Amino acid sequence: MATNKDKIKKYKEVSKVIFNQYYFTHYKHHPILIWYTISDLRSGKLKESCETVGLRYRIYGNM
Repeated sequence: MATNKDKIKKYKEVSKVIFNQYYFTHYKHHPILIWYTISDLRSGKLKESCETVGLRYRIYGNM
């Protein structure tokens, strides 16, 4: 899970760059991080981590 938290932080940085790049054109694009998991516990941890850094996300799986 520590690796995923690092990834989430990096995606947050990248999403800022993407947003700034496309916001001033005509898109106003906000990147969304997509996760797939079948574990309710892991889903909760991913949700908490993404919300902590303010990253848009979707979690899919057998929930």
